[in-house]
Amino acid sequence: MLFSYHAASGNIALCLGDGRVQFWHYLTDSALLQAPLPSHTIAHERIKAAQKQAQYIQASLEKVDGNLRYRVTREKELKSSISELDTKRTHFWHVICIIISY
Repeated sequence: MLFSYHAASGNIALCLGDGRVQFWHYLTDSALLQAPLPSHTIAHERIKAAQKQAQYIQASLEKVDGNLRYRVTREKELKSSISELDTKRTHFWHVICIIISY
């Protein structure tokens, strides 16, 4: 069980072992606890909405990650191709210089 107390509002939140959340309000004048506030249902709805949003964000990140990996792979291929062409060009110019020198 987890316990959280907000001194300014007098609200107490209890997270129970089965995943339920209960909200209580502390009455400062009489030092009594009121019955659980009905907002625990709202908390569950907010949690579900947050989980849905987190799933959407996760899917978006996976898509971006896949695109980024493709671009990095493509960049490596292009760099390798440029290096190969540069080597061939250098060899070609050596051959031309040898031919011209004869």
